[in-house]
Amino acid sequence: MLRNETRRLQTNMRRYTGEDTSSIPFEELDEVEQELERSVIKVRDRKVTKQSRNGEKKYALHFFEVNSCDMNS
Repeated sequence: MLRNETRRLQTNMRRYTGEDTSSIPFEELDEVEQELERSVIKVRDRKVTKQSRNGEKKYALHFFEVNSCDMNS
């Protein structure tokens, strides 16, 4: 039972990595493509969020440094 599950998971991984797409029906390929597109959108959203947060932190640090210099003058 565990071996069958392992084989099934390995087969799915080969399909998702593009190593074995010859046995996949067109409809399933279409579903995989849509799933990949949704995943890419999620990754891009996370990336933009992180960049935005990093930008806010850099701005805050710069603002603090500029104001600290003004106070010391």
